[in-house]
Amino acid sequence: MKKVNYRAQLLGIEIKTLRKQNKMSQDDLGWKTGMSRAQISRIERGKNNVSEEKLRIIEDAMNLPYQYFDHVESEFVIDEGIEHVLSELKVNLMNRELSEKNITIVAHVAKAVADILEEIDS
Repeated sequence: MKKVNYRAQLLGIEIKTLRKQNKMSQDDLGWKTGMSRAQISRIERGKNNVSEEKLRIIEDAMNLPYQYFDHVESEFVIDEGIEHVLSELKVNLMNRELSEKNITIVAHVAKAVADILEEIDS
């Protein structure tokens, strides 16, 4: 088993989902946060690690409570079977073969798995 950091990807999925729920474009969110559309795009695709300062700015721009994104775990342990499933999921996400609703469900399942692993380790 190994530790894997998927925080950037999970944050990106959640930010994109919330942005779309708020009917905001990447340009809109960029304007409200002082970031470029390209920066927002990289964050949503999990390509950039987001600083705590930028998370607070994004929360403010989307009228979210302070530290809203702090529930997203930074690291969890996975075995090879789950790693394979996540790899297949990544391919589906990259090929845009999952709906926004399913992407949100995947983010919540990932959080639940992380919570279970944390509980087991306690």
